[in-house]
Amino acid sequence: MPNNIFQISTSPVKQEDYLAEGDFFEHWFIGCVADYVLNAYNRSEEIQNFRHFLVSHKAARFYEKNSIIRFTILPGGKEAYFAEKYKAFAAARDRTKEMGLQEFSSGLKFAQQMQKMRSFLLGYGRLRMAG
Repeated sequence: MPNNIFQISTSPVKQEDYLAEGDFFEHWFIGCVADYVLNAYNRSEEIQNFRHFLVSHKAARFYEKNSIIRFTILPGGKEAYFAEKYKAFAAARDRTKEMGLQEFSSGLKFAQQMQKMRSFLLGYGRLRMAG
């Protein structure tokens, strides 16, 4: 399940200072959150998708000046950003709590629920840099 890491700053970032996959080779992030990190296939497209997602969820307002994209997180924006994933996580958590000892100890159903929870929380797999 591909996900993205976005480099967000309070001031413009020079292209040579963009985060890159090499910045993560020796980082704890690999193995704990992601299996591996790749540079963005299409940086502009990834940023546009991020922008669209935040705007469509009423999480942020974007504006551009001198080819620099800026945005402001709106009040309640963080909650709006995480709402869908949190609801899915909470549902998986609740299904897991309903398991009896037999189901839990058999492992299969428990493992399926844990996999769902992990995918909601961590978005494991390929992460692409779209700094």
